[in-house]
Amino acid sequence: MGINVKLYDLLQQETANQFHWFCSCCNNKIVELCNLTVRCDRMENQIKEIQEDLKNKADVNFVKNQFQEIEHKLVKQLQSKFSNEDADAALIKIDSSLTTKLTQVQMEIGEVKSNIGKEIDTKLCSVSDEVQLVNKAADTTKQLAAEEIDKENRRCNIVMYRATESPADNATERGVQDKRFVCQMLTGLQVGVAEEDIRQVIRPGRYGEGANARPLLVQLGSRLAKNLVMESLYKLKSMDEKFRRVIVTDDLTKKEREECKQLVEEAKAKTSADVSGEWIYQVRGPPGKMVIVKMRRRNN
Repeated sequence: MGINVKLYDLLQQETANQFHWFCSCCNNKIVELCNLTVRCDRMENQIKEIQEDLKNKADVNFVKNQFQEIEHKLVKQLQSKFSNEDADAALIKIDSSLTTKLTQVQMEIGEVKSNIGKEIDTKLCSVSDEVQLVNKAADTTKQLAAEEIDKENRRCNIVMYRATESPADNATERGVQDKRFVCQMLTGLQVGVAEEDIRQVIRPGRYGEGANARPLLVQLGSRLAKNLVMESLYKLKSMDEKFRRVIVTDDLTKKEREECKQLVEEAKAKTSADVSGEWIYQVRGPPGKMVIVKMRRRNN
């Protein structure tokens, strides 16, 4: 071990008890730990032997070999105690009995295998159903999380419909005129929202597609600015014609647009079904909380 004579003599002295091969807490437990390790190794070997024994007992070839060995021993015993004729008769009887027993064992083994197969199939089906439920729950959670993120990204946005679109061929020039239009409209609402509160003004879609002007997506700098604009839209009625015709809405997610579309169709159907002609049904409420409201029709 590389220990010289002087060090060995030092370790043999009485003061050697102060030296520990382990820490002082573990020194008293090391022997017990070693014994436990040996016991664990023995138990592991015993488990392996039991597993091998069970595997052999479930093996048809192993059972056949066992019966053949028993038959061979019985033949030797009978040959020493009976005549050849008696031994032949006894062997026939033993052979018939062994064949019957072997057949029974084979049937039992086949039945056990069949039951195990059925149980395994049942477990697999159960596990498969559970996995599908987990995957479905995970997909639903992902969709909800994505929807919430999309809502948060659109929280400060507004969408303007029927806003006149510039006929300029240059996209940059059209963007400048769109922003000027938005600034003029916000100034007319007199809500304290200035140009620096506008982050971006864009028109989704390709220029020139369709007869109607593309909607204007306006990204504002804060929720406060957006709320001030939405609460002052009634002032559009007293502004110039180009602003009066504009419709301003929240920037809805795809799911919210589908829900709104469905509610609008229901409202139109209810309005058409009103035989009195006194009531109309319209969709009201913030995104995600829209409802159909019954309102008395105004006489022009």
